[in-house]
Amino acid sequence: MGSVTGTQGLIGQLAVARTTLAPDGFVFVHGERWRATIDSGPSATAGETLRITGAEGLRLKVRR
Repeated sequence: MGSVTGTQGLIGQLAVARTTLAPDGFVFVHGERWRATIDSGPSATAGETLRITGAEGLRLKVRR
């Protein structure tokens, strides 16, 4: 079985919000900045730790 790479390899990982996500913003994952959208619920503020739940192209989906 091969390793998972790209955005699919990030699913389940933790990301730190670098901007407010309401619902779109930016997160840092493994030292890289990614555009992200919060899945549901209230917006997230800069500094919050979020879980990556999916990806669409180069945009990550995250949740609190």
